[in-house]
Amino acid sequence: ALADKMERAKLLDKVLNKAQMENFVRWFRLVPAEVAMKLFNILSSGPDENTIELHATEIDDQDVGDYLSILLTGTDTTV
Repeated sequence: ALADKMERAKLLDKVLNKAQMENFVRWFRLVPAEVAMKLFNILSSGPDENTIELHATEIDDQDVGDYLSILLTGTDTTV
C-alpha cells in the first residue's frame, strides 16, 4: 500500500539526495520481492539520476545491483 501511495504522490519523481536514497534502499531491501520490483519500476520511471544512484548504493556491504540480480534471477551470483 505504501508503494502505491508513493507512486500516486509522485514522491520518486524528483532526484533523491544521498540520505534519501540510503533510506529508500534500506527499506527496499526489507520489503517482499514483488513490492521491491514495483518500487524499482516506480523509481526508474523518474529521473535517471535516481536509477544510477540506486545501482551505485551499497548498504551493509551489499551492492544494490547485486541485490536486484538476486531478485530478478533468484540466484545469488556473489557467492
